[in-house]
Amino acid sequence: MSRRAARGLAALAALGWLGVTGAAHAATRLYVIAIGNNQPEDAALGEAQLQYADDDAASIAELGAELGAKVTVLSVLDGPSQRRFPAIAQQARPPTLVELRKAVEWHRSRFEADERAGDKPVLVLFFSGHGKRGGATGPSLAMLDGPLTSAILYDEVLARLPARYIHLLVDACHAEAVVRPRDLEAPSADVTSDEEKRVLTSSSLARFPNVGAVVAAATDAQSHEWDAFEQGVFTHELLSALRGAADVNGDGKVEYSEISAFLNAANREVSDQRARLSVLVHAAPLNGHEAVTDLAWAASDARLVGNGQSSAAFWVEDDRGVRLADLRPESGYRFTLLLPPSRPLYVRSKTDEAELRVKSGETVTLEGLQRRPPSTRQRDALDTSLRRGLFASAFGPTYYRGFVDAREDLLPVAFPAHAGAEHQSARTDDSGPSSRTDAVLWATGGGAVVLGGVAATFSALAISARNEATSASTEHAAVSARDRFVFDRAAAISSAAGAALLAGVWALRLHADASSRAQASLRIDGAQLGATVRVIW
Repeated sequence: MSRRAARGLAALAALGWLGVTGAAHAATRLYVIAIGNNQPEDAALGEAQLQYADDDAASIAELGAELGAKVTVLSVLDGPSQRRFPAIAQQARPPTLVELRKAVEWHRSRFEADERAGDKPVLVLFFSGHGKRGGATGPSLAMLDGPLTSAILYDEVLARLPARYIHLLVDACHAEAVVRPRDLEAPSADVTSDEEKRVLTSSSLARFPNVGAVVAAATDAQSHEWDAFEQGVFTHELLSALRGAADVNGDGKVEYSEISAFLNAANREVSDQRARLSVLVHAAPLNGHEAVTDLAWAASDARLVGNGQSSAAFWVEDDRGVRLADLRPESGYRFTLLLPPSRPLYVRSKTDEAELRVKSGETVTLEGLQRRPPSTRQRDALDTSLRRGLFASAFGPTYYRGFVDAREDLLPVAFPAHAGAEHQSARTDDSGPSSRTDAVLWATGGGAVVLGGVAATFSALAISARNEATSASTEHAAVSARDRFVFDRAAAISSAAGAALLAGVWALRLHADASSRAQASLRIDGAQLGATVRVIW
């Protein structure tokens, strides 16, 4: 092989590695537009102002930030909400049509850039507030400067956003507006399965096969904001699901069928029909298995896992009193919850509580927490039906299979061949590195090999050039050979240094991943073998 050919192959190898590395880093780019508006469209009509629509938007925005999303918040946070969510309050903009149109144009340019880079832009579009069924504008959602009508939603928002997928999450009045009643004084609106299909697959929404929707409805609206949560009930249940409580097959991805089953279980035992939510779920026709959230997106990776030993209901709060998630797991259901890192958190039940602080990258087991009697009294402003019934049904693989088997419109998630109670937390027990870690290991290891080959090639060329310079019969030939020697030697040294650096990164990441898996295994095995601290529910 000629020297020119050898140099060409070495350069092609290096460029090929760079190209493959770029493809390995192509990823989902998550964006969140969270809209929360407490104000009714027309207060003169007697519509009551909401209390927690701003908190709903702020909580969705915080979860989006934990998942690595670029977050846009359109909401006017009231005084208590600003104290609870100071960072969100600083970046929030008014919930107006003007600001929404600005946000759409900004996201449009970003999505187009992501697509050109080979990435997959995904948008979560959330609304909490008032809505109405009729009037001169037809079904609409209340913004501060006018109604967000179906025409605006479809033509000026969904149609203008070239996202690979859009997840539309709406908490407002009236199923006819692709929303559900939640206002304190709104009239009831029963939703049948036929109406669900008609609303969610109407000619307008059917235009967007990349759009999925989760819409809440209820037979009565008086309970849809609850002081115990300081959020809308639907929003809190949805946040619990998206943090991983609904991830029934333990793959880290929360799909539409899992959300539907989880929300149904959460409301199943609410005895007062006026307080019970029903949820309309419509997966994007383009891909019924597309996840709304994937825990692998989270940069912090702080997690609380349960190994299936307990079936008692519990919830997680932070030091601000923000309720992050609720779950009553089936016995044997092994789950993973994504938590905000490095801040005081409290795991509470009706009988006890535990304090914890999870570092970024750390996994803590529920069964290993040291528990104590509750330090706070239950709030007095609890509606009896909600307090007794909400999250009273256990959720897990058994409930999920029974629920999905009765629904032809939902695509069930895949369980591994050895599925059952033993697998549900396999991702945190004994699974390999995450997809993000796999990509880094593959890229660094492969890069080290490629650059090592490049270094070897240029080393051989440098030796050949040096030998030619030594044995040259003319000064011109000697000078030419020395010049090639200097270039090839520099290329060999640079390539070798790059290979050594990548090899070092590869070894460190491999060691860190192995240590992390070993620690997680020890934590879980210790709990299973009988650690001195047991959970007493």
